Amino acid sequence: MARRPKQAKARRQDAEQPAKLVQVTARVVLEADDSMEPIYVNYAEVSQGQYECEINFARTPAKLSTDRISALQDGAAISIYPLVKLILPTALLPNLVKAISSVIALSTQEEKNEHAAAVAETGDHIELRSDQEESVGDGEPGSGRRAKASN
Repeated sequence: MARRPKQAKARRQDAEQPAKLVQVTARVVLEADDSMEPIYVNYAEVSQGQYECEINFARTPAKLSTDRISALQDGAAISIYPLVKLILPTALLPNLVKAISSVIALSTQEEKNEHAAAVAETGDHIELRSDQEESVGDGEPGSGRRAKASN
């Protein structure tokens, strides 16, 4: 069998050279369909590392027994497990915050428009309030910064 030294040498040189990185910008379209069931959550906990951010979503119970209420009043905690855990690169966070801020601004404007329409229609003043509670604090040592939001 005859050897082909030129081809073997060319393959060796290709293998020795590092691959060239190519940067491509593409538009992403998220194809939402009905096959994925939505998950209702009313609690979120965010922790941050140097290069990633972790968001855990959970659902707190809507109804509690009288024994459980008494325990909570005595300082006990509610133990819940995350339904969804997202780990995101921190580079994604600025655009995520912008997107969420846009949704909040739009829903707030819609609430104000509905309020103004109700006042114009009835002449009654309706007080708008938010039931959302947020707390920001330090998490466990070494775990990064944590923020919690619940509804």
